[in-house]
Amino acid sequence: MPQTKNISRFFSVWRGSFLNEEPDSHAKPFSERELQQLWFEHLLPSTLETLSGEPVKIIQAGWWNQEGGPDFRDAAFQVGEQAVLLGDMEMHLDASDWERHGHHLDSEYNRVVLHVSLKGAPGTTHVRLQNGARVPTVALEHFLGSDWFGLSRECLSHAAVPRSAMPGRCAEWVGRMEEASLHALLQEAGMHRLQVKGARMLRQICRDGREQVLWEALAEALGYKENKMPFRLLARLCPWREIAGLPPAQREARLFGVAGFLPEVEITTLKKDGRTHASKLWREWWQMREGLSGQAPFFPAKIWKGRNTRPANHPQRRVAALSIVAGILPEMLSALNERNWREATRRMAKMRHPFFDCHATLKSPALESGEALVGASRLAEIQINVFAPWLLAADPQAGAELIASMPTAQSNALTKLAYERIIGTQRPTFRAKTPVEQQGLIEIYSRFCSRDESGCAACFFPEGLCRLREDAAG
Repeated sequence: MPQTKNISRFFSVWRGSFLNEEPDSHAKPFSERELQQLWFEHLLPSTLETLSGEPVKIIQAGWWNQEGGPDFRDAAFQVGEQAVLLGDMEMHLDASDWERHGHHLDSEYNRVVLHVSLKGAPGTTHVRLQNGARVPTVALEHFLGSDWFGLSRECLSHAAVPRSAMPGRCAEWVGRMEEASLHALLQEAGMHRLQVKGARMLRQICRDGREQVLWEALAEALGYKENKMPFRLLARLCPWREIAGLPPAQREARLFGVAGFLPEVEITTLKKDGRTHASKLWREWWQMREGLSGQAPFFPAKIWKGRNTRPANHPQRRVAALSIVAGILPEMLSALNERNWREATRRMAKMRHPFFDCHATLKSPALESGEALVGASRLAEIQINVFAPWLLAADPQAGAELIASMPTAQSNALTKLAYERIIGTQRPTFRAKTPVEQQGLIEIYSRFCSRDESGCAACFFPEGLCRLREDAAG
């Protein structure tokens, strides 16, 4: 193919750049992770070719998703003369692995816009998504040449520990900023993010009332990133005013029933503890479900994501926690009205459940050691993502002072990604001092990086930093 000469020249540059490779590096089987790392480290040419013969220009490689779902998120490509495609990318050693792994049946892969494999599959030029769309496939072996295996391992044999994202253009300017200026920038961006959330909460309060808005916000926070929307929907289908007056067993039964966790339970197959608790829930649920059948749809099982979730964070355990939140919500609301976010946090930290303190699901064996229904790291996330906007909506000035006293949350996948993209490698020891600064990192990443389709080329944030530095100097 016409690209082969250029690609060979491309790799010849790398051949002399990495010495002391392992003697048997050519003989080792090539792994899917090495293929991903090759993509991530930008060791492939910027233009590839699909199995149907169309050129594919890589505009943005995306960030390396090392959890469940597609391998790379928020990538950007141009296939032929089409408009730029922004979405996810999945990699395999063999093109047939797409169906072998069940991705064609998984809605989580519906944002994939390009499938890249090492080897092609006979008669296959595209893969099919769960929603019926077709996505082109690039098979690297078709135009990279037979010596590609060894050359690629030469490039990777001394590669750094994999990151999730490569530093953006802004990282260079961030590296030149005074540390105090960088902290001030993040603080300002973080306060903007929280004020926007607070304004949104205020509009929702005017529409739905304070209790329902807090109820939905706490439900979403208990859903973590994978189940945020199902939890918010559950809180809407089970309005707080309707279930607040129910006895605890009925509250839990209604939430479990609407969530779809009870219809699939074969009680006789459960272990003794699970069988006892599921029977209690069923006794309450079967009496109320007829009256709800015309009002609240019961969730299909596929709406919940639990494959990449720690057992202690399973959606069933979180729904049990939500049923307890329904009972203590008035006390939490009262504490927040008195600007006492610590008391609101303490109420959640004290939540206990006779079954789910020691179990992840109705079917699972007992956890090796009992865990809090809501752990310290999740409570810190709730403080900054729920309580902080709530306080700002009620009183911007007092809210800002209270937020300054909140503890910094643990770094999560999103903040780690933002550090790597925005701060880069020039300031490896830099860390946000406050939860507001952490929110600032997320705001900058969300507003600029995640919306960029140009691989940083058209992003104006680096130029903004340059002007900021010039203004400070002049």
